Amino acid sequence: MSDLTAAEFDPTGFVDREDEARRFENLLGLATHRRILAVSDDSGWGKSTFLKKLRHQCDYDYLVPVALVPLEEFDDRPDEFELVSDVAGQLTRADVPFPTFNELNRLRSFHDSGIFVKSLRGIVNASNATISGGQVAGTIFNIEHYDSVGAPPWTDEADRQAKQLCLNAFLAELFEAARDQKIVIIFDNVELATVQLRHWLLKTLVTDRILAELGAKHKLIIVMAGEKLHPRLASMFKDLERFEVIPALGSLRPSDVDRLFEVKGLNTLPSDQLTWLRERIVKREVSLAKALAIAGILQVG
Repeated sequence: MSDLTAAEFDPTGFVDREDEARRFENLLGLATHRRILAVSDDSGWGKSTFLKKLRHQCDYDYLVPVALVPLEEFDDRPDEFELVSDVAGQLTRADVPFPTFNELNRLRSFHDSGIFVKSLRGIVNASNATISGGQVAGTIFNIEHYDSVGAPPWTDEADRQAKQLCLNAFLAELFEAARDQKIVIIFDNVELATVQLRHWLLKTLVTDRILAELGAKHKLIIVMAGEKLHPRLASMFKDLERFEVIPALGSLRPSDVDRLFEVKGLNTLPSDQLTWLRERIVKREVSLAKALAIAGILQVG
């Protein structure tokens, strides 16, 4: 769903943001223990386009597996399982394996607790690192319980526990893969995510997994962007030292604005109109999105 094709981002039409791109490149170099890049700014200043640039660089310059997820696309599917499924699908296509997650999810789709427990037994016996312990889920998928009373019916609670086991498998396999190779996951429009998805991202993934590992032995890089994301993170975390934070995208130079109008085909406007729009953008008085909209209206007029 969120997989972007090369046709959806043209690097020749992207202007500036080189300073911000270098900060991402430094993070990708793993020179420090930081593994999270947070990009914050008001609406209309090019955060989403910048993230597409980062994805393009991962695909073609750095050759790093990457997933880009616009969180607003999940407003009608607030279950974090849907989010993880999307990320796992993108990374699988980039040759990052998720065999346990994919197998458990396939078996879950059958709604048969018997075959689900049999699969769990094999996973637990084969690798305690993937899903550890005999009590692999609450009351329904307890292997010892299954041995004594048989397979329970498939209920909403069974499906909830099955999804949780899939989520656990995803995280285990993600961090296992990230021990050996760099992996990048990009989350856009954090402010538009549901409370449940934002909790999974900031608590389960960031706090419980990335920030909890002080040594940062993994090579997983998380990029997140959102409107006023910086103050949100500052209110949630006492110390942002573990984050690489861009509080706002830098101001564009006049030459960058001229190049932007050129690639958008808006450089045929009268010079006084171009000068007025250029000054408003450079001074951050009018956002890029609004300025381009105004330029389009003026051009038509």
